[in-house]
Amino acid sequence: GWAGWEQNIDEVLGLLGTATDASRVYMFRAFLDERGVLRLDVVNEWAAPGVTTRLDDPALHDLALDEAGLGRWHTLARGEPIHGPIRTLPPGEQRFLAARGVRSIVAVPTFVGEQWWGVLGVTDDVNERLWDPAEIDALTTAATMLGATIARQQADEELRESEERFRQLAELAVEGVLIHDNGLMLDANESFARMFGYELDELLGRNFFEFLTTPASREEILRRIRSGSKDRYEATGLRKDGSEIIVELSARTMTWRGRKARVGTVHDI
Repeated sequence: GWAGWEQNIDEVLGLLGTATDASRVYMFRAFLDERGVLRLDVVNEWAAPGVTTRLDDPALHDLALDEAGLGRWHTLARGEPIHGPIRTLPPGEQRFLAARGVRSIVAVPTFVGEQWWGVLGVTDDVNERLWDPAEIDALTTAATMLGATIARQQADEELRESEERFRQLAELAVEGVLIHDNGLMLDANESFARMFGYELDELLGRNFFEFLTTPASREEILRRIRSGSKDRYEATGLRKDGSEIIVELSARTMTWRGRKARVGTVHDI
């Protein structure tokens, strides 16, 4: 339910670390560099009381898996976790992890949709422990929930960017642009406001049907809304000064800030 997971991730990692009695909990972001080399970059870390943070370890930033001896970690992209005391891991992994004081590790993948996003990792720097399957399952579930949260954030950001692009295009349009919900004006551009002789802030929140002079025009617009029609048609409106304006309208249904709405263009004919 969080709008921005970054604001709460330290608390989440702390809860995971405390529940598993771990030394550290990491989040790594996976990416391909300009040469197509798979790398990991540590983005968050929780360290248990008395344990020194390794966020400033340069080896954990832009970490090339193959060069570090972690080539097997490519399997995380297929959804396969890596876990166990480091003495049970391949020699390259043992050397890399032992140099950082790790004695046992669990690394589970985080996916955003179908795309591998990164790794949620838990280490024990005290004991060579065998991780309980229930712990691994719980961490996998946590990584799945985290991936869903990141996906939601990305979707929200894409929606905001899309709305901003739409607004910029609408402001450049000569035609009036109106977004409404059954007539309730949610947004519009300056061209639409000028067409009817108003300032934009005088219109938002009012009902578009107030500015139609004939019942026939109101009924025609309602019929088009109900049918979802995208065809162009004419209606007669009323300007602020009381004069009439004949306009040509067309509209389509869209999602606007999480709600169904109609976006229409209005042309003064």
